[in-house]
Amino acid sequence: LALEIDSIEDLVQFSIDVRGGTTYDGKLVQLTRTLDFNDDNSYDDSETMVFGDMNKNGTVETLKQELTSRDGSGYFSIGTGSTYSFKGTFDGKGYEIRNIYTNHSKVSGYGNTNYGGVFGYITDATIKNLGVTGEITTNSCAGGIVGYNAGVISGTNITNGGSVIGTSFVGGIGGLNE
Repeated sequence: LALEIDSIEDLVQFSIDVRGGTTYDGKLVQLTRTLDFNDDNSYDDSETMVFGDMNKNGTVETLKQELTSRDGSGYFSIGTGSTYSFKGTFDGKGYEIRNIYTNHSKVSGYGNTNYGGVFGYITDATIKNLGVTGEITTNSCAGGIVGYNAGVISGTNITNGGSVIGTSFVGGIGGLNE
């Protein structure tokens, strides 16, 4: 049975789970619709504060503010290094993640400031059929889809309005591809 990502909250919880050590090894994760960080309809409750100070700017704001405000780090990528990497299959099913904002280099209160993208670090994983727009900034290993890729990426794209910024190993789809 696949884990379904149907809201921004689902995507955030998925990221938290991987950062906490759940690898999803051998599991399927599917996006069920296009998610837009700027659109209230992509959230179950854009006003929730249940996730706390996600962007590490020192103030607990609504989830939408935490993820879109340029005062902090925004969304934190799925996977932070080899110990906490995604190892399953993520199928975007042709949908997009729009207006994502992540700036790992801005606020270092959330672990590693490298490995920026929707996915920060993948190992023996597959990411497929996913489109992304937004801003990804990190120190090293910056990619629109994945920062550090030790897996397979297929059928993905960065559509207009996407930017990826880093100091080394920077790419539109993947930053560092092993």
